[in-house]
Amino acid sequence: MKRTLSLFAVIAIIILSGFAAITWQVFESKEGAYKVLMPGVPEEQEQSVESAVGPLTIHMAMLQAPDDIMYLSNYSDYPDSLVNSTMGEATLKQFFTSAMDGAAKNVSGTITKKQVIAYKNYPGRHMVAEIKEKNVVLEMDMYLVNNRTYFLEAVYLKGTKDITGVKKFFSSFQVTSSK
Repeated sequence: MKRTLSLFAVIAIIILSGFAAITWQVFESKEGAYKVLMPGVPEEQEQSVESAVGPLTIHMAMLQAPDDIMYLSNYSDYPDSLVNSTMGEATLKQFFTSAMDGAAKNVSGTITKKQVIAYKNYPGRHMVAEIKEKNVVLEMDMYLVNNRTYFLEAVYLKGTKDITGVKKFFSSFQVTSSK
């Protein structure tokens, strides 16, 4: 009897731990002048990359969440004279198309959705790409605020039924001050 109760308690703990509430908290980048909700504390890092306009530093905050979704926010500053949210419509379209194509290529993905979005009066794009070899989806929002790009990315298994966390993550994005 005692063994049966102990086994029942272990099974109940295992089952209930799968339903544990994820604690969402504000991640704020003072340097990046933005904040976003994340289901935990992200790991921050920087990466230098070569781009068509010269070297850029990408400032990233990444989190592998308990819901098996990878959340990533990052920002980069471009030379103001070359890339700015006040560029003409054709130039903005080319900029975002290049950014989306590059992001998909970097993960060997195929873009399945592109959508024009905005943050306040600043231009942006939403993209979904499938990475077939790994059976995952990359979903991304990107914005150009003056000469700063913001990327919000979520990576999850294709077929994941509950992506409410992804929607919460994307919709929580706020610029705290524009340069």
